[in-house]
Amino acid sequence: MWKGGSVWIGRDTGQAQPHSHHAIQITLAAAQPFRIRGAATDAWHQTSAAIVMPDRPHLFDGCGHAVAMVFVEPETLAGRELVARHRQHEVGLLCEEGLAACTAALHAVFEARGTEAELVAAAQRIVEHLAARSTGPQAVDPRIARVLDRIRERPDAELTLAVAAAVAHLSPSRFRHLFVAQTGISFRAYLLWARVGLAVALALLHI
Repeated sequence: MWKGGSVWIGRDTGQAQPHSHHAIQITLAAAQPFRIRGAATDAWHQTSAAIVMPDRPHLFDGCGHAVAMVFVEPETLAGRELVARHRQHEVGLLCEEGLAACTAALHAVFEARGTEAELVAAAQRIVEHLAARSTGPQAVDPRIARVLDRIRERPDAELTLAVAAAVAHLSPSRFRHLFVAQTGISFRAYLLWARVGLAVALALLHI
């Protein structure tokens, strides 16, 4: 994991139920393709690379093959660029030049039992390749960024809106409005997403 993103690699063993999450999801096959579709359509896409926009219900079937899932928070600079490039599709198929090589490098690090730092670096190169920009700092108000950092550090810790507002040095009402303006969802919804994000990734990859 890194600030604003994470990568999960494993072998899928079944079809996931319709679900959504606040993070952008980039799914990359190791060799054999997987299936993916939006929840509002009956048409499955068989592909080796796909991107799902934030908060879009979708279904995924890894077909028993090894896949990597890279999650990117839409509040980051790279996340905002990814949304700007792919917002027209709730589930988009990726065919950018050079992506296959980046994907192969990520899976190679995993197969070689590389370190977490090496996996993160390989995943970040994919995000930067697709976004054409760095995976660096967030593009959100620094007051909201402080709260996001606290949630990432301890997503399971109790954090009320009043406490979060104090962390941001704002009144609860001002914090509530600014949080929605900066992230696109409510504080409560974001906190819930942070708590289930890891569980969703593990369930999708059955690890």
